[in-house]
Amino acid sequence: ATIDYNDVSGIAYSGTGWAATSILVYYADVLVDNNTVTGGHTCIYSFDGDCDITNNDLAVIKTGGYGYGIIATDPPAAKPSPFGEAEAGGNAPGVLGAAGATALLVIDISGNVVVFGGPDNVNTVGIEADAGYGPDDIAVTANNNTVTGFDYGMGFWQCTSDCDSGVFTSIVANQNDLAGNTGF
Repeated sequence: ATIDYNDVSGIAYSGTGWAATSILVYYADVLVDNNTVTGGHTCIYSFDGDCDITNNDLAVIKTGGYGYGIIATDPPAAKPSPFGEAEAGGNAPGVLGAAGATALLVIDISGNVVVFGGPDNVNTVGIEADAGYGPDDIAVTANNNTVTGFDYGMGFWQCTSDCDSGVFTSIVANQNDLAGNTGF
């Protein structure tokens, strides 16, 4: 599938414990390309799927104590209902197949402009990838992005406590402009 050339604005949640998402890729293989998101709490979230996130223009706001540009993750075992329910004759998304093999999620995050402009950038991340919270392995490429104004320009987190079996098989990050962030 392809999600391209959309303008999305003002998607945010001011409570805690949840993140409003402007473009959500949920268990899918999708190209998210050339979109503009303005005033997004979480602009693009790839939730347990192969995804190419390229050439997007993202302006992040902080609500509920957090703000994210792009998140790519293999999620925790608990799935939001009804999406975790098994289909007749098959497995629920993210559930191991009959052979018990895990998937490799290949995620390319390249050519994006991700900006945070608020007065308080604590607990904000421009580009984030998380592994180990679910059974699938993740290979992430993040090249030629411009990320500015965040607490963390980029963050790659491997689960260290109460984890599932998924790991990063590779992380490649080249030629990104991370000027103007507090941390990496």
